[in-house]
Amino acid sequence: MKSVFFTSVSLFALLAFPLEAAAPAKQKDPVVASVNGRNITLSDVMKLKKSLPEKYQSLPAEKLLPLLVRELIDTSLIEVAAEAAAKSPTEEQKKALEKAWAQTRKDVNSQFYLADAVKKELTDAKVEAAYKEMKEKFPPTEERKISHIVVKDKATAQGIIKALKNNGQDFQKLAKAKSTDASAQRGGMLGFVRKDELPEELGTTLFAQEVGSYSAEPVQVQDNWHVFKVDAKRQAEPPTFEEAKRTIEDKMTQDIITKLLEGLRSKAKITLYDKDGKPLPEKAAEVKEKGKK
Repeated sequence: MKSVFFTSVSLFALLAFPLEAAAPAKQKDPVVASVNGRNITLSDVMKLKKSLPEKYQSLPAEKLLPLLVRELIDTSLIEVAAEAAAKSPTEEQKKALEKAWAQTRKDVNSQFYLADAVKKELTDAKVEAAYKEMKEKFPPTEERKISHIVVKDKATAQGIIKALKNNGQDFQKLAKAKSTDASAQRGGMLGFVRKDELPEELGTTLFAQEVGSYSAEPVQVQDNWHVFKVDAKRQAEPPTFEEAKRTIEDKMTQDIITKLLEGLRSKAKITLYDKDGKPLPEKAAEVKEKGKK
């Protein structure tokens, strides 16, 4: 019996990845199976794999891919059988198809309407102007390059500080040998951080340390004890245009759609009703509408 997981995958494949009729396989997209003349290609398998939860995507390819191919074969068989059955649809099936088509048409029309509205407003010049404004307002912010050693108890952390202070031991070597954190492999290096990215007390402590210094006392963070070292400091640079472009476009897109909706609302007559189907008083309706924004 198939697992619930792969049964759900079959349904997803049925909805999202309809297979084309058989065609000559491209060299870069080899055919991995054929069902009654309908080809299943490697790209079909990869699409289905990407739809899986991350924990399943990491399964060994030799185990996962045959299962995905089997699922796509099952999907193809269902599609062919469904097409054959649909040649003589029941009245219930006709109504369901009409309803689905009506909703699909609404969805497609809405998507194109919004996309067209965004396209008219979201010009390259406006995006560049928004980036320039963001860059000019970028606050001067100091960053510190931090390394740490993480241990389970305070006594061990105190022993590490003593080894650094009295024996002059190398911080990175101690981190690799003693730290329980994943950063141990990198000698405890965490990279550059801003003060506002850290818990208030920790940020104040680390940004008061001199470059090259380490914690005078162990620092407790949740259930672990840390010994921190400040490796370097620098002034944070604003992101490049390419780094910021997607974020700017997303923000501008949201603003364009919000403005569009405000215009549509201002021209529409909207009536709200209470749970009993009675129209709400105009002022109460206005308050309810504002609460949704």
